[in-house]
Amino acid sequence: GLKIWECTHDLGNYLITNDIPLENKRVLDLGCGAGVLGIIALLKGACVHFQDY
Repeated sequence: GLKIWECTHDLGNYLITNDIPLENKRVLDLGCGAGVLGIIALLKGACVHFQDY
């Protein structure tokens, strides 16, 4: 969890700026590290399971 990869910024920006419907979706953030994308999914109404090694 000490590094946030560049692709995380790209996908996070995509999820925030586009109307991606995540309400009532189940999301697995596999290899989540800091969990940034999972947190974004939570804020958009998804049920998120975080899993990292």
